[in-house]
Amino acid sequence: KVPLLFLSSYVSLDPLDFRGNVTIYSFDSALGKFTGPIQRIQTMGATDVEPFTISGEGGGEFLAVANRQSRTSDDEGNLTVYDQDSVVYEWFPADTLATSKFKRKQSLAPSAMSVPVSSPSSYLTD
Repeated sequence: KVPLLFLSSYVSLDPLDFRGNVTIYSFDSALGKFTGPIQRIQTMGATDVEPFTISGEGGGEFLAVANRQSRTSDDEGNLTVYDQDSVVYEWFPADTLATSKFKRKQSLAPSAMSVPVSSPSSYLTD
């Protein structure tokens, strides 16, 4: 199993452009460094990337990409800007690392998630 490095970024000259990529690199033990990239996955305002494994039947190697938004708002309480599906990708190994890829498995709509709301009484005190 080859170690992989996942870098998520969205950088643009336009501060309202949230398009980005998860760039995936593989570790070359002979060189002692990460090389590649071996794959790029398009994102929209991605805020987190988490690789994970599910063992047993039907399991495998997966990558969760938490996409967040495609636009901005001046209103801090406007949650409608969080309009992007988060996506789970599944790893499909092949004969070579160059032909192994993550493929989209499932999308999770932002409406399926909730934002925790705290009240002053929910904070810990000394």
